[in-house]
Amino acid sequence: MHPSASRRFHVLPWGIFLILSAVLVSMWDRLRRNEEEIVRTETNVTASQVARRLETYLSTRLGLVEILRDDRVGGELRSADEFREAAQAIQRAFSGFQAINWIDAEGVIQCVVPLESNRAALGRSLRSHPEAEAARTFLLAERTFEPRMTPPIDLLQGGRGFATYFPVKPDGRLEGYVNGVFRIDPLIEDCLGTDLDGSFHLRIDDRESFVYRRADGAAFGADAIVGLGESHVLDRVWTVEIAPTADLLARTRTSADEIFLAFGVALSGALALVLVRLRSREKALRDGARRYLSLVETAGSAILLLDTGGRILEFNREAERTYGVTRQEALGSDYVERFLAPAVREGVREQIVRVMSGEPARSYESAIRRTDGTERVLLWNATRIDDPSDRPLGLLAIGQD
Repeated sequence: MHPSASRRFHVLPWGIFLILSAVLVSMWDRLRRNEEEIVRTETNVTASQVARRLETYLSTRLGLVEILRDDRVGGELRSADEFREAAQAIQRAFSGFQAINWIDAEGVIQCVVPLESNRAALGRSLRSHPEAEAARTFLLAERTFEPRMTPPIDLLQGGRGFATYFPVKPDGRLEGYVNGVFRIDPLIEDCLGTDLDGSFHLRIDDRESFVYRRADGAAFGADAIVGLGESHVLDRVWTVEIAPTADLLARTRTSADEIFLAFGVALSGALALVLVRLRSREKALRDGARRYLSLVETAGSAILLLDTGGRILEFNREAERTYGVTRQEALGSDYVERFLAPAVREGVREQIVRVMSGEPARSYESAIRRTDGTERVLLWNATRIDDPSDRPLGLLAIGQD
């Protein structure tokens, strides 16, 4: 054999091996990057969903506090007992509250609900609150007559949380404030449950203030995959950060790429496996993004309170925008007759009867009719509201597009 041919004979296999190895390494690197992209997409979408869920959770509860404020402005709930009963009804129907308080115009807490776990706050003046941010936020609400929310603070009754102040100003005269108080850790646990356990670390901040952590120290390092979201509540913005756990990363990664390198001699089979797995992962990326992004995302909620006869007792601002009528125009109306098309009235009446009998409605879909004749379909959650003797007073319904 000619020397040059011999060299080609020996070099060619090595050249082919190097070329094929380069192809395998290139495919291996792409597979790794796709695996990382799948995790990154899921992390970003999860962060957005967590932020939306927190925003909806808090906005719903603050909407109820706003209803108390509006009832007080409208001349209802004049006595401490009436205020206490209304606050207790809300807390029975909705978890997450530490307290709902009444603060007089001088900034002194005059009524706390419930009393037993919040007794330390009773009679305290917010003007001399030991937390400077709490006093500053209260004074800002007093000056602007707008609802305000504190950053995370040490609560008067103990624990870490935040407070909201809703000024009550009938006829231009400041009468006091409805005060919603929340402890952060139980609120976050109630809102998110165990959905993130084993898959994601969680960190929430309010500007420069720490709000909540469910993470180890290295979870948000410089090289970590981190998804970001924002929850807008009153005048505050919470930044939500999500990072995948080691368990999630381990579940996402496979040994296919090492198999390609170890069995490079079986090029055709290895390349076929690479392409199949690559296409599978690319499809998983697309399907995963589509699945997460298709979830309904909304922070606004229409909140209605109906009496046992189906007449409207309360109608919040989001409901005004949803139905195209003012609160005053809606109060006292028969909800079914005024806002539902004839074809759906009977089904909704039956649903109302079931809720009044004690069976909460979850994710009930119903079309509503606006005053301009257009229709919208809302997703409803409803629960019965009882008096202290467990007699039904009506139902509280929350609707979302």
